[in-house]
Amino acid sequence: MAFPALNHVALTVRDLGVSGPWYQALIGAEPALDEHTDAGFRHLVWTFGNGTLFGIHQHDRAADDASFTEFATGLDHVGFGCASRAELQ
Repeated sequence: MAFPALNHVALTVRDLGVSGPWYQALIGAEPALDEHTDAGFRHLVWTFGNGTLFGIHQHDRAADDASFTEFATGLDHVGFGCASRAELQ
């Protein structure tokens, strides 16, 4: 089976003021997007030459350490690209 294209990766960070410059230096480019969303998080997103998006998020809401949550620091999600609905199915 061929592995699908990697569309995007999102990481949750504790402090964008610290993580943003670190990732910018690592990637060697300014983020293509820097916004605070209505969904309650600010994110920086880079676009790579192959079309993959890489984003770091800082949520307005603090993480609950007792259980898994997308607000916790670490991997938020990974999205795989599909050319069509049929390919997804």
